[in-house]
Parts: sequence; structure tokens; C-alpha cells
Amino acid sequence: MLTGLGLRAVGLDAFPTFLEEARGRGFAGPLVAGSAERLPFADKSFDTTVIFSVLEHVDDAAALAEAVRVTRRRILAQVPLADEPEVIRNGFVFVHHRDRTHLREYSAADLRDLFERAGCRVVAVRPAYPANVRGLLADSVRLPGPFRFLVRALLRPFKFAFAPHHTEAFLVAEPRDRR
Repeated sequence: MLTGLGLRAVGLDAFPTFLEEARGRGFAGPLVAGSAERLPFADKSFDTTVIFSVLEHVDDAAALAEAVRVTRRRILAQVPLADEPEVIRNGFVFVHHRDRTHLREYSAADLRDLFERAGCRVVAVRPAYPANVRGLLADSVRLPGPFRFLVRALLRPFKFAFAPHHTEAFLVAEPRDRR
């Protein structure tokens, strides 16, 4: 998409299989094998660095330090948010559905703190992908399908009482040293 807009995009992954998949899907920019914790790029090589679905899988402080090192203007990140204890306690999130490759999850405060400690000014943190809490509640009752549909319908007028449960967060940050 970025190269289609006339921008230069470089893809990096530690797994050659994923790079081959990107080539097979027609990624138009250079693809580089490498580690997020030791990026094979010169200082301030990129205007923008995008780190989507990466930090939770690696040494996040090291990967972010490298992102700051190679970035001139902004860093865009996306990470999983930690499930709220009451959501887990009430059985709305089943442990076997959680991604076992994640080393950690984040709260918005954790994410902001990580980026500030790495020398960034956090411009925005926004939750994303709200789960339908009423639907989770209806499904947790473990009734046959038609009855779950009925429970969902009965809960619909009480939508105002259910705060959304977001599963991911997006962050925009600027390295403080933007030289």
C-alpha cells in the first residue's frame, strides 16, 4: 500500500518464511532478514518506523531502542492490550485462545512508559478493536445458539451499561532526538 502511494517501504522480519510470503503477495519494497533488537540500518534511516505486532514477541526495550535509533520523525506501534482481570475472571477470555507466542501484553500506561523511557514523546495512544462485551456475556452462558441469540437481544437495551473491551492499542510517538 505504501509503495503504491509513492513512498519507499522496507520490510524486515527475522523469519525468511515470512519474507517469502511477503514476496509472494507482491510486496514492492526491499525485504530484509534481521532482528528487531539489532536493526541492520544506519542511524536515522527512516522518516517513519512501523512496529505492528512485534514488541510483544521480542525484548521490547531493545527493539524500541533500535526503532528510535533508525527513526527521524515518528514511530507507529500496535500491541495487544492486557485483558482486564474481571474479563478473565468471568470467563470472557479463554486462556487457550490467547497467543502463546506473546511474551507480554500492555496497558496504555505501560505502553506510554515504555516509549517515554526509550526517549520518545508520545503523541497518542488509542485503544482499538473493541470486543462486544454483551456478546461475550451471552456466549459465556453456554446455551444452544438460538438461546444465546435471545440473551444477546435481551441485553441490547442495556448496551449503555457495558464498557467496551479493547484488545489492541495503537501508539504514535516521536523520538525526542530528531536530528
